[in-house]
Amino acid sequence: MRAEYDFSDSVPNWFAAQMKRQEHLISLEPDVYKVFNTSVQVNTVLKAIISAYTKKKRVKSA
Repeated sequence: MRAEYDFSDSVPNWFAAQMKRQEHLISLEPDVYKVFNTSVQVNTVLKAIISAYTKKKRVKSA
């Protein structure tokens, strides 16, 4: 390995900003979009379902 590298001709990685966000896009069917048309609405409902599901699962295993 070299003691020092020359990065004077390097260019910024345009993927870096995308990787920091770590967003995942999904498609909603039109009828679902009519009811839940923002990511906040969708995430709120999904988190409530996940919470109820995991609570139910814990009760069954106890």
